[in-house]
Amino acid sequence: MGGQLINVSGQLQHLFPSDGGRITVEKVSFVQGSCLIKVAEGHWITTAPSGARVCTVGSTHEHIPTASVLSVHATDPLSQAVMITRQDRVLRVQNTDGTLTVEHADGTTITSFYQEKTSTHRHTERGPHAERVVLVEREGLASVALFPESGEAHVFLPDGTLVVGDGYGVYRVGSYEALLNLS
Repeated sequence: MGGQLINVSGQLQHLFPSDGGRITVEKVSFVQGSCLIKVAEGHWITTAPSGARVCTVGSTHEHIPTASVLSVHATDPLSQAVMITRQDRVLRVQNTDGTLTVEHADGTTITSFYQEKTSTHRHTERGPHAERVVLVEREGLASVALFPESGEAHVFLPDGTLVVGDGYGVYRVGSYEALLNLS
């Protein structure tokens, strides 16, 4: 490269689906003067809950064989909860009541469970008042409770503020005790 400086830029992003998978998006490029040399085309690696991985390249969606993540499975003999610990430091616990907790390497915990609904207008296969909830938590950050059935999201900020949004663009903001309606 003739003693010229080369600028290296890159991007690495991790997305964590609630089922314990992981999607890694990476883009790296070298820039020399006005010439752009792409060392690695944009690609992402998807890790399934089982540890199987698929690498997908750019807009062509070409799949490249990728080594799986090693995992250890264990079942608690008393509770029958199934725990999977993976090499990439993801811990997945499936309880017999349907509760699924996934803790990711960065400390993010995603818990999916069913809770009793406050309104009784709809029956589900889990019972007359069961509603699925997905709770996303990480120390030092806001916690988010998602209610897929109703389309609502509740954001709990560390200062006691609660933001509730729905799929229609209506937001309510306030403390945990009192909310202000915004539409």
